[in-house]
Amino acid sequence: MKKLFNLEIKFIFFGILNVILSNLFLQILLFLNFIPIDISTFIYIIFNALFGYLIYGKFVFRVVKIIKIKYMIKYSLSLLISWIILNTAIYQFLKINISPNISSIIMIPFLTSYSFLIQKFWIFKANSRR
Repeated sequence: MKKLFNLEIKFIFFGILNVILSNLFLQILLFLNFIPIDISTFIYIIFNALFGYLIYGKFVFRVVKIIKIKYMIKYSLSLLISWIILNTAIYQFLKINISPNISSIIMIPFLTSYSFLIQKFWIFKANSRR
C-alpha cells in the first residue's frame, strides 16, 4: 500500500509539472486561434507525450530501459485515445457554449486519471524496477 501511495505522489508531482507546461502551451495555441482546434490539441498531445513519456517512465515508474518499441507503441496508442477523448469533449462543450480553453481545463482530471491507470497497468507494468 505504501509503494502505491508513493507512486501516486510521484505521478501527481510530475503530472502537475507536465500539466502546467503542456496546458500552458495548449492554452496559447487555443487563444491564438490561428490553427484548427484538432491540430492544436494534436500538437499539445505530442508535446505532452514527449515530456510525459520521459518523466513518467524514468522518474515515476522507474523503467530501466525507457527506449523500447513496446513501450513507445503502447504509449502512442494511449495518446491517440487521449486526443480523441479531448477533442470529443471540447466539441461537446462547444455545443453548450463552453470555450475550448475552459473545456480543456475541465478535462484535466479525467485525462490524468486515465493516463495514470493506463501507464501503471498497461504501458510500464512489465520490466519496471520498484
